[in-house]
Amino acid sequence: MAVESSWIRWTANAVLSACLVLVVLAICYVVMWLRKKLMLLQPLKENCPGPKPVFLFGNALQLKNDSAEFYDQCIQWSNENWSKGFFCVWHTSFRVVVTIFKPELVEIFLGSNRQINKSFEYGMLRPWLGTVPEKSGGSGAD
Repeated sequence: MAVESSWIRWTANAVLSACLVLVVLAICYVVMWLRKKLMLLQPLKENCPGPKPVFLFGNALQLKNDSAEFYDQCIQWSNENWSKGFFCVWHTSFRVVVTIFKPELVEIFLGSNRQINKSFEYGMLRPWLGTVPEKSGGSGAD
């Protein structure tokens, strides 16, 4: 009976140890993936005009909640970066929204014959924009 109890205890410890090793390996993999992704985006963060992003949160903590205040904030960032014609706002450390407000730069994108896919944010702006004629990643009915 004592041998069976110690064997069960040994087996439980082995299973818990294996689970702990797997969790540690998974955490290491995620950390390495995040680091690789952040290293690839670092030059873009340094060279893209706009408010400085915070690690992992981007500019999400700086964005205003009230729509009028958010609009004023976007106008302020546009005025600060007027000479460049665009600015970047980072939702997280991995997702950037590039706001282009100079007609010359907008013309480059709209005049391109390359397919331009609509982002997630377009879905939120679509009721406000309506159906604007543009080059899109889908049909006009989407």
